[in-house]
This record gives sequence, C-alpha cells and structure tokens, in this order.
Amino acid sequence: MKLKDGFRVAYSKRYEDMIGSYNDSSMNYELNKKVIEEVFGDKKTYTEYSDAVRAAVDVSKKYPETDDGIFVMRHALTKTFDEVVND
Repeated sequence: MKLKDGFRVAYSKRYEDMIGSYNDSSMNYELNKKVIEEVFGDKKTYTEYSDAVRAAVDVSKKYPETDDGIFVMRHALTKTFDEVVND
C-alpha cells in the first residue's frame, strides 16, 4: 500500500474488503478503515519503493498462490497511514 508516509507490505486475500463504496463526489473509493488496520496495522513502513518491492517479493515466495500477484494499492496517496485509519 502506497501512502504519503511510505509503503506497507502485507499478504492478504481481503483486497475487496479493503475497498469500500465508490464516492461520486471525490471520484474515489472509500477505504474500509477497519480492514486496512487489520491487514497493514502491524507492518513495517518502507520509505523506498525498491525496498517495499523486495519485501513484497519475499512475502510472495512464502505463499504458493497469490490471487493478484504483487499489487500496489494507490487509493490513499495523499494520506498517512494514521489519517487513513483514523479519519
């Protein structure tokens, strides 16, 4: 997940749970804060994209199957993690 304060990496099958309803006013999806906190809350924050990708590759090697491979969520680029889960 790419955020204003860095990248967080997690294995999850809950992508659809993380993305909530579409907001016509902002033209963005509303993130499900509770699920985001559950999936990414205890994960390390990486400041560099290359470090986050390396961590994602390591995570992907631990699981025989990933639905979408490595996917970068870019739904909250202008917010920090705390802003996403506490707004």
